Amino acid sequence: MGCFSVGYWRQFRGESNEDGRPPGPRAVGAGGAGPGMAGGEVLGLHRAAVAGGAGRGAVQPNAVRNWAMVDLHPPRDMEAEWAVIAACFAEPSVLETNKAEILDPHNWSHPLTRAVARGLREGLPPDAVAMGEFVAKESKGHLDLFSERILAGGITSSARLEYWLPRLRKTCRLRQMFRAATKALDMATQPESDPEEVRMLLASAARPPTHGKLPPILDASQLDEAVIERPEEIIAGALHRGCKMVLGGTSKSMKTWTLLQLAICCAAGLPFWDMATKKSRVLFLNFEIQQYSFRERIRHICRALGIPIPTDHLFVWNLRGHSADLSSLRPRIVEHIRLGEFGLICFDPIYKLYGDRDENAASQMAGLMNEIDSIAVETNSSVVFGHHFSKAHGVKAGVDKMSGSGVFARDPDSIFVMHPHEEDNVLIVEPTFRDFSPIDPFCVQWEFPLMKRTAEHNPDQAKAADGQRRAYKDGSILMCIKEGGSTFKDIFDQAHKALEIPKGTLSKYLTRLISAGKVAKEKTQFGEIYKLVDHAEKVAF
Repeated sequence: MGCFSVGYWRQFRGESNEDGRPPGPRAVGAGGAGPGMAGGEVLGLHRAAVAGGAGRGAVQPNAVRNWAMVDLHPPRDMEAEWAVIAACFAEPSVLETNKAEILDPHNWSHPLTRAVARGLREGLPPDAVAMGEFVAKESKGHLDLFSERILAGGITSSARLEYWLPRLRKTCRLRQMFRAATKALDMATQPESDPEEVRMLLASAARPPTHGKLPPILDASQLDEAVIERPEEIIAGALHRGCKMVLGGTSKSMKTWTLLQLAICCAAGLPFWDMATKKSRVLFLNFEIQQYSFRERIRHICRALGIPIPTDHLFVWNLRGHSADLSSLRPRIVEHIRLGEFGLICFDPIYKLYGDRDENAASQMAGLMNEIDSIAVETNSSVVFGHHFSKAHGVKAGVDKMSGSGVFARDPDSIFVMHPHEEDNVLIVEPTFRDFSPIDPFCVQWEFPLMKRTAEHNPDQAKAADGQRRAYKDGSILMCIKEGGSTFKDIFDQAHKALEIPKGTLSKYLTRLISAGKVAKEKTQFGEIYKLVDHAEKVAF
């Protein structure tokens, strides 16, 4: 440290001299530098000194990295750490009220406070005896300190948590920014580093925290006047950025293949089921498929789509064997995801993240959805996950076929459920949206390795189930159209008499038959008429 004056180090840290004046970059070692020496020149001299004192020409590549680590340390606030821990033991309700903020692993810098927070995250109650036993196993060397702070009556009131928790969070954020800045400095000294990665690293550290902060209450006129950007559509007409989507289906209905196809389409900016996608960075968290098999699936899908694997846009996190409660995984997931600025995140399958949750308990599944919400909000990403049908889904409505609590049918912003069609390898897709115009059910067909949208099959012809609504044959509808064309009224009069088909259902059938190229709609002086296309096949009622 002989190369730098105390004043220079304080300038680097943003501190002041003893008399309160801003320091200047002048004194450097015994020789010093003149008052006019620039900061860059001082840095150059120091790099030379680190390299061995051979002058400016002998600077080593790692000099700046060595320099950055000499005198600077991540900030910590032990007073705040112990005050917040103590408040949890004094009044456990504060832990429930501020759980996300308090249990963030980044808060804690001391091995003992980290161990206590880890115990609380794993479900231990804020009980001194139970936690003492946990600390004895996890951090034996700090048991005396734990006894001094907790067992010996060092617990303080929780009344000032509103002071201590923000102070703890502030130090936590400064520590994260310090580490990001140190890593960015290290990367910036290496010629092979990508400047965009350095920028993303610093931008992520500078992003303000989101959890624990409630938005203000607005007067309706304030809301009306506020500048609110419309979120971009990751899937056109189906999914906004920052929203949740579930793909539900029966066991072995190719849900993982379909989710991976969606991920690759978004990463490449290709349409998915005839819906445009926003080219985005995509992260797929795979909890079920072996890494080798997952890699083969990516290769098969990209080959079938006629594209190379989307470099720099498709990322895979293989976590098979690492399934756990999403509450404990979320901080680590968010820590990794924040740096990527992803547009879409896929979890497959979601049941691997239940932990001890009961799938049929609405409150527990609502908690799971809240964790997914937090990931979507904190990363500004859309989150998609796959979910299975219950074993006895029978004739339930599409969204109600999904296994477990009805939360799965109510909470996601976008829902796609896939029912078995009466034809093999064909599924009926029934979309449900919160923020988009409805889309009529349609069919998809499995043609390895892709699930392709098709207009050749009737979405009302579901695989038979007791009590299921009646399906109508396409040919039966076509029989109601005259050779020279018919108006909708004429078709309905005949179809309703022969088939007892509702008017709305007939309209959907005709729309689909037009898409399938079996019927054409033309405007005439007498109004719109429907005509048969030459190759359309009729069948008897």
